[in-house]
Amino acid sequence: MFRSSGTEYLLDPDRAGAAVRIGRPYRPRSLDVYLSPSSPKACAVVREALTLLDSVPRRPAVAIHYMVGAESDTAARFDREVSARQAVVRALYPDRHMAFLIARCEEAGSSYWEETARKLGLDPDRIRR
Repeated sequence: MFRSSGTEYLLDPDRAGAAVRIGRPYRPRSLDVYLSPSSPKACAVVREALTLLDSVPRRPAVAIHYMVGAESDTAARFDREVSARQAVVRALYPDRHMAFLIARCEEAGSSYWEETARKLGLDPDRIRR
């Protein structure tokens, strides 16, 4: 998935569809996840990985980074909307962000997120603002 590029990592362009540099200093016991949150396949992998990490005694810190395209088509706009919503949930409800992410990953590609938010005790109106 990654190729080394000097001191940085490069997402394999053959798999990612574009050259993406991931330049961050080494941080022990941390995992950075790069995700298109509207992709059912990507979400399935992330959901399984996060669930698996819950059983690890020395779980690493997990940081989610949302990847969206710059295109103006419907899919790119949907990705930006989903990513923005996830960022708002992370800011407003940091203790429930991962639960919301996992729940939404089960429904990746669906625009009906409000009921999932309510089930987790999140206020959809507050998130929309």
